[in-house]
Amino acid sequence: MKLSIRRKIALGFGGALAALFLVGALSVVSIIRLRDATLWVEHSLQVIESAQKVTINLRKALVQYRGYLLTRDAAYLKNYQGQVRVTLDGLNGVKKLVADNSNQTENLVRVEALVWDRLANIQEGLKACARGGFKWAFDDSNSMPNLKLTQRLDEAVQTMVVSERGLLEDRKRAEESSTRIVLAGLVASGGAALLICALAFRMVLRETDKRAEFQKMLMRNEHRLFQFLEAVPLGILIMDKDKKPYYLNRKGKELLGRSVGGAAAGSTAQFLQAYKQGTGELYPEDQLAIVRAWKGESTSIEDVEVHRPDGTVMPLQVWGTPLRDPNGEILYAMSVFGDITERKQIEEMKYSLISIVSHQLKTPVAEINGYIENLVEGLAGPLNARQRDYLMDMREIGMDNFRLISDLLSLSKIERGLMAVNLETLEVADLARMALRDYEKTIHRKELSLSLEGVPRGLFVTADRDKLVETIRNLVSNALKFTDRGGISLSARVQGDRVELDVADTGTGMSDAAMAQLFSPKRVLGTEASRAGAGLGLYVAKNFMKAQKGDIWVKSEKGKGSVFTLSLPRAEGLP
Repeated sequence: MKLSIRRKIALGFGGALAALFLVGALSVVSIIRLRDATLWVEHSLQVIESAQKVTINLRKALVQYRGYLLTRDAAYLKNYQGQVRVTLDGLNGVKKLVADNSNQTENLVRVEALVWDRLANIQEGLKACARGGFKWAFDDSNSMPNLKLTQRLDEAVQTMVVSERGLLEDRKRAEESSTRIVLAGLVASGGAALLICALAFRMVLRETDKRAEFQKMLMRNEHRLFQFLEAVPLGILIMDKDKKPYYLNRKGKELLGRSVGGAAAGSTAQFLQAYKQGTGELYPEDQLAIVRAWKGESTSIEDVEVHRPDGTVMPLQVWGTPLRDPNGEILYAMSVFGDITERKQIEEMKYSLISIVSHQLKTPVAEINGYIENLVEGLAGPLNARQRDYLMDMREIGMDNFRLISDLLSLSKIERGLMAVNLETLEVADLARMALRDYEKTIHRKELSLSLEGVPRGLFVTADRDKLVETIRNLVSNALKFTDRGGISLSARVQGDRVELDVADTGTGMSDAAMAQLFSPKRVLGTEASRAGAGLGLYVAKNFMKAQKGDIWVKSEKGKGSVFTLSLPRAEGLP
C-alpha cells in the first residue's frame, strides 16, 4: 500500500511533531531533573556552609570574649553578644536544612549540645568578671577542657560536612544517566561546592591567624604596661567597684609593707590600714582619695598615714583619680601614693625652729613695747612732738613685730596639731572693745573714723576668748595697714543659730586673684610675710575659727575696701 504524498507529509510533520514533543518532553524532564539535582546540590552546599559558619561565628565570638577579658572594653562584650546571636541563628538555619535527614539531625543534636556547653562556660566566665575575676576567666577560656570542647565541636561539624558530601556524591552518581546538561550541571555544582569549601577553609585559617596575632599583641602590650607600672617610684593601687584590689605595684607593696588581696572586709580605710595622721583614728571613708575617685573626683591628700604589719607608721601623700572606659563610665579607681616621712621631718624641724626662735623673741619684744608705752604715757618725763611721733612709729612697729611672732607661734602649733581651744560663753561687745583697745591711738593718729555700731549688749557666742580676740585684732591690724582714708567699722548680726561679725574698711581692697589664696598656707612665710599681718595672720585666723566651729570669709573690691566676716555659734547668754 503506497502512501500518498499528503499522507507522507502528514506523517512527516507528525513524526517531526512527535520528535519535537519527545525532545521537548525529554528536555523538560531533563530540565526538571537538572533543576532538582541542582536544588539538591545547593541544599547540600548550604548545609555544609551553614554548619561551618557555626564554628566560624563561634570562634569570632571567642575572639571578642577574650578581647573583653584582656581590655575590659565593653565594646568587645557587645560584639561577643552579637556574634553569639549570629551563631544561634546559624544553628536554627542548619536545623531547618537537615530536618528531612534523620542522620544529619542526629549529628546536629551533638553539634548544638557542644555549642551550648561552650557558651555555658563563657557565661560562667562573664559571671566571674562581674565579680572582678577577669584573670580567672581568661585562664579558664584557655584551659585544656575548653580547648578540647572546641576541638570536639569542630569534629562534630566536620562529621556533618563529610556526611553531606557523601550525599552530594550519591546524587551526582544518580544523575550520570541523565542528559549531558544535567551531568555538566552536577559537575559544575560539585566544582562550585569544592570552591566554596576551599574558600570557607581559607577564611577559617585567616580568622585563626588574626586571632592568634591579636592575642600576641595584647599580651605584649599588657606585659609592657606592667613593666612601666612596676618601674614607677611611687605606689600604685587600682581597685574595682567591689573594693577588690586589681593591681598593686612593687613600690606599693614596699610602702604598705604587705600585699593586698581579696575583697575589702569592712571599710576601705580599715582594709588599707589608713589613719588620720597623728590621731590614731581610721581615715574617714568618704574622704579617702581612692573612694572619692569612684565618685569621679581627682583629689590629693597628705594627712594620711598607714600602719604597717611590722608596727611602723608611714605618712603618705595620696593622689586619687578615676579610670574610665571610652564611654566615660568609671571602671576602676586608681590611687598613687608616696612616702613623705622625710618631708614631714623637715617641716617638723622648721616649725620647731620657728617655735624656739619666736619664744626667744617674744619676751624681749614685749618688754621693748612696754618701755615704749611708758615713754608715750610720759612716765619718763615730758616729750616734745617730734619725740612723741618717733615713739608712736616705734610703738606700731613693735606691735606689728609682736603680732608676727605670735602668729608664728600659732602657726607652729597649728601645723603640728598642738592647737587647743577653751570654748566658753562670751559677749560680743566685750570682745570687740578688747580687740580695738590697742589700736585706738593708731586709728586716731591716722585720722581714720572708728565705728562700733550694731554690736549690742546681750549678744553672746560660744568661742575661745584669746583666739577670737586675736582673730579680730589681726583683721583690724590688716585694715589699718591698707586704709589711709575713711575708717574702720565693726558690726554684728544674728543669722539663725549663728552670729556674724563684720570688720569693714575703706582701704585699697583686693583683686579676685589675691582673695583666691587669702587664707591659704601658700602665702605663709612667702614674700608678703615680711609685711606683718599680710597672709600669715589670716591663715592663723582661718584655723582659729575652724577650731571654734566657726568660719571666716571676705568680700572685697579693688579700690573700694574689704569686709571680713566671722561666723560663730550663738549662745543664750551667761548662766
